Amino acid sequence: MCSEPVCQAIGHEVRRELSAIGISLVVRTMPGDLSPPPRKPSADIVLGRSFAPYPDPVAFLKTILSGEPARARIKRISRLSGGRRLVAARQLEFDLLRHRAPVAAFGTPAIPQLFSARMRCEVSQPPSFLVDLSALCLDERLAAD
Repeated sequence: MCSEPVCQAIGHEVRRELSAIGISLVVRTMPGDLSPPPRKPSADIVLGRSFAPYPDPVAFLKTILSGEPARARIKRISRLSGGRRLVAARQLEFDLLRHRAPVAAFGTPAIPQLFSARMRCEVSQPPSFLVDLSALCLDERLAAD
């Protein structure tokens, strides 16, 4: 598992839960965040972290997949756009899940943002997904309250 505290906590929880069903797990910490490729020659399972640089399934698949067959397919999908791109990425994901699942996702980070009922014009800025403060405006009907 990676050396970050969140990986440590999750790794120990996985060991505890697997031991409840009779599977023993030796936990080893490796330096860094263990970004892909998620294979380590001395491990059967690796707990790592992966983030795509922007919200696109092809970008995410590029970060987690290794091996020439998958890379060649991703390269072809990268040339597509719109709905065709999403359908092709979804098909690759289904094929991987059916035949050779290289990773198992267990969580997705979120950056919650709360606004009053008077706030309007919330616009997210890729790739951070944080709100564009200069675009915010007040709902005039509620602003007088």
